Amino acid sequence: MSQTSLHPYVRLARRDELKYIAKMMQRAFISDPSLNYLAGLNKPLTSKPRDYCRRRNLEKYFNYTLKQCWLSKSRITVVVIPQDPQKPSSGEKIISCSVWAPPKQSNTHGILSCIRSGLISVVCGWGLGLFKRVNALVDTIEEAFYTGLDMLGMKSTASEEYWYLQLVGTEPEYQGQGMFSLLMREAFTYSPSFVFALDASTTSARDKYAHLGFVPMEEVIIGKGKVDANGIVTSKNGSGFPMYPMVKPEYEKSY
Repeated sequence: MSQTSLHPYVRLARRDELKYIAKMMQRAFISDPSLNYLAGLNKPLTSKPRDYCRRRNLEKYFNYTLKQCWLSKSRITVVVIPQDPQKPSSGEKIISCSVWAPPKQSNTHGILSCIRSGLISVVCGWGLGLFKRVNALVDTIEEAFYTGLDMLGMKSTASEEYWYLQLVGTEPEYQGQGMFSLLMREAFTYSPSFVFALDASTTSARDKYAHLGFVPMEEVIIGKGKVDANGIVTSKNGSGFPMYPMVKPEYEKSY
């Protein structure tokens, strides 16, 4: 029996599932350039026992992010499969997740809310430089995104008009088996009249999104002179890594 023969399906996540989802995201993003950059890593993260603490720091980041997204009323969906189709009470296994910020969402949170969600533990693991790295990444991408919208003839009041993909990831053993497309199709069907936007952090992710109708904006380079192509800090003149702001102007069944 194949791993996906139990008919995976999409549903809304529950709050008590956020910790499990954070663990899954840590495994899914273990080598992602943008997360390597935000973490300020000076060597790649591995699944070996010696890297447990560094992996734990990445998990704390996802715990924090998911809690803040929940408080912001983001739409968090998961792909699940039943553990045993003959025993409904056996429960489900979460194998993929997406987090969408709805149009007109405010991402401003008070300091107490951030602390309660785990910000201090994230900063302890990744250092105060995290704030500078976050600002550099967000500012660069936003500038390219708004420029791209203008080039496409779309209004630049994007935060009021689009669903933004804050996070999407799949358990490594289920990657390449259609979970990503399943989540995307569900989102497009849920809000067919809205624009969708996201940032791809790898060329393979960019190509997957393009297949689903997303249009790439200007390629932006993050961390040039500071990190290499994998987002790892380097003492040499680092190339930085590319990111691709993308937008899907309207719902088209292109899959």
